[in-house]
Amino acid sequence: MSSQNVAETPTTVEPLLALSSLHVEAGRLHQALPLILRAQDLAPGAIGPKLALADLLAEQGDDPEARTLYEEIWRKSSKAAHHYGRFLHALGEHALARNALDRAEADVLYSERYHVLLLRSEIAQSQGDFAAALADLEKARRMNGEDPAVTLQLIRLQIARGDYADAIALFADLEARRIEHPLVPAVGLEISALRARLAIMQPRFGS
Repeated sequence: MSSQNVAETPTTVEPLLALSSLHVEAGRLHQALPLILRAQDLAPGAIGPKLALADLLAEQGDDPEARTLYEEIWRKSSKAAHHYGRFLHALGEHALARNALDRAEADVLYSERYHVLLLRSEIAQSQGDFAAALADLEKARRMNGEDPAVTLQLIRLQIARGDYADAIALFADLEARRIEHPLVPAVGLEISALRARLAIMQPRFGS
């Protein structure tokens, strides 16, 4: 077990950060910034306002400035390590991303640890580390076996490592159960392309 965070978010600034988050979700980044800066003034040593600012800068595309803030705090906070890993993944810096996510995943009390596992598995798969990708998916499945995201990511992993029959069968099961998830259409296209490729490769007899 691990102590999750150091000076994460004092209750005095939580309403400011919550409101700033709503503005960010609505695309009103310019309205979120003053709230975050006010939170920093009220709690200059807290990680929460710094993380909110780093996330905002990343959202705006100010990557160098966001990176500087993330690097200041990611070792002190599981949430910051998670967000930094996500940021690095988006930049294509997968090795560094996995390093940051390792910090977040090691904290068994971190509430978003399940999502850390899914992201770390995705990155491991992209690096060809299929064993690590599968290990993270298996752990994620034990934590939330009803989430189709785990199954869909497993299908992609099976395709990547050449387990085509298993991938097709697993997706057929999802289709039969009419599972809905934002990733279903994209994975469905990948399965369709796989089926077409296998049909072309299949030996034709009697011609």
